[in-house]
Amino acid sequence: MVKTDYSVFLFYDIMFEDTINIGVICSMKMIVFDLDGTLLRSNKTISDRSRIYLKDLKEQGYVTVIATGRMYESMKDVVKDFEFVDYIITDAGATCYDARDSKIVFANPIDFEITKKLEQYYSERCDYIDICTKEKVYTYTKNKRKPTDYYIEIEPDWNSIFEKCSDINHISIAMNANEYVNDLYDKLNKQFLDLNIFIMQDSYSNKQWIEISKKGVSKYGAISKLADILNIDNENIIAFGDGLNDLDMIKNCGVGVALKNALPEVKDLADYVTKYDHDDDGVIEFLKEYLNNE
Repeated sequence: MVKTDYSVFLFYDIMFEDTINIGVICSMKMIVFDLDGTLLRSNKTISDRSRIYLKDLKEQGYVTVIATGRMYESMKDVVKDFEFVDYIITDAGATCYDARDSKIVFANPIDFEITKKLEQYYSERCDYIDICTKEKVYTYTKNKRKPTDYYIEIEPDWNSIFEKCSDINHISIAMNANEYVNDLYDKLNKQFLDLNIFIMQDSYSNKQWIEISKKGVSKYGAISKLADILNIDNENIIAFGDGLNDLDMIKNCGVGVALKNALPEVKDLADYVTKYDHDDDGVIEFLKEYLNNE
C-alpha cells in the first residue's frame, strides 16, 4: 500500500446532472489515465495489480479518472467494473460520467445538422465513417463489413442513422490509406469551423484516421473542467498517455507522463517517460516510485 503524506476528506452529492456540491479539507490530487496503449495491455485487459493499486489510491483520497477516445459502451466493455475509478471521460473529452452511477456530469455533443454534411466527404478513398453515441457506434460504409462488437451497427443508409441515434459525441473517419488522411483533414478544417478535427494515431499501430468532435472539446478541456468542479489545482493533476489524442493533456496537466511505448510526439511533450510499457503495468510502476518520493 502506498502511504501519502497528506490526508483528504471528500464528500459530494450529485444534486443535478451537471451540479456537484463539494466539501474539501486540504488539497486533492487527480490521476488521469488513457486506456488503449496506457492502462490497457495489448490484450485489451487491465491487470489485477493495476485494479488493486488504483482502488487503493482511490480509497486514500486520490481522484482517479479514465480519459479515453472510446465511446461509453466500448469503454465499459473493456473496463468491466469501476471500483478503481471515480470519473470517466469518453470520446476524447466530449462527455464526462460519474463512475458510481454512470450519470453524465457534463457533455458536449455535436450538432446533428453539421454532422449530416459530412456525407459528402465519403468517397472511394474512405473506408467508413463511425457516428458514436453513448450506447452505439453507427458505421456508415459502402463496403462489405461485419460488426466487430455488439455495440456496432453497420448502416449503409446515411439518413437512417439520424433517425436512430440521440446525442452524437464524436465521429471517426477511416481512410483506405494514411496518404489520404492529411488531404481530408485539410478539406474538413476549411469547411467545418465549428468542429474540432484532428489526426489520430495510437502507439501500437501505424494507422491514422480523422477524429471529429465539437469545437473546443479535448481530453485536457474535460480534465480541466472536472478539476474546476472538484476544486483541484492543475498542478495536482498527473496524466498518463501514449497516443496523439493525449498530447494536450500530457502538455497541459501539472505532471504529464508518457508510457515507454508512447509515440515520439507524446514523449517529447512529457515531463516523464515510464520505465515500463503498458504490458508491464507502466502506469502503476511509475506511480509507486513517484508518489513515494513526493
